[in-house]
Amino acid sequence: MSALSKLQGKQEGVESVDAVTGPYDIIAIIEREALNDVGDLVTGKIHPIAGISRTVTFLAIWAD
Repeated sequence: MSALSKLQGKQEGVESVDAVTGPYDIIAIIEREALNDVGDLVTGKIHPIAGISRTVTFLAIWAD
């Protein structure tokens, strides 16, 4: 099973996963209430998936 298909499974907090071209192979959109929850999900559930050798996290910030 590929890393992409594992991410597309029932990972709570993962809203969408897409294969892309360019410097990255996969982009996953993650939604969590707190910043620490994002870190916990990435380091505890996503990074350990076989086939994922490193992760880079970018934050989307909305100003109201």
